[in-house]
Amino acid sequence: MAAKANEHATRDDGKASDTNNKILALKAKHEEGKEQFELEIKKLQEQLKEKDTRIEYNEKSLNQNVKDNKGGGSGKEEFANPIEILKIRVKNQTEKNREKKRLLEQYVRNARIISEAFETIMEATGIGSI
Repeated sequence: MAAKANEHATRDDGKASDTNNKILALKAKHEEGKEQFELEIKKLQEQLKEKDTRIEYNEKSLNQNVKDNKGGGSGKEEFANPIEILKIRVKNQTEKNREKKRLLEQYVRNARIISEAFETIMEATGIGSI
């Protein structure tokens, strides 16, 4: 009976050892995958930073080119990012349209006030025409 118990213990120890080995192998594989993932993330972050710096450079050069063109430059320079130019133009036109809308509303408001004042004067004095 002791031999049988000893045999079970040895077999269980072997299973435990195999299980521990599998656990260690999974941990190592997990760490390797984690390191690989971190490396990929770092590469992507570097690419993103590089792309961001290129865009910042392009915005700086865009602003300089816009200033140059306003200042009587040749106007034939190629911009690094034409989409940004269009965004700036749309923004400028939007601001101009807002200003025009505000002025038009003010003009209509003033015309309405003058019309109401004229009607009040006509009622008060009894004058029917200008």
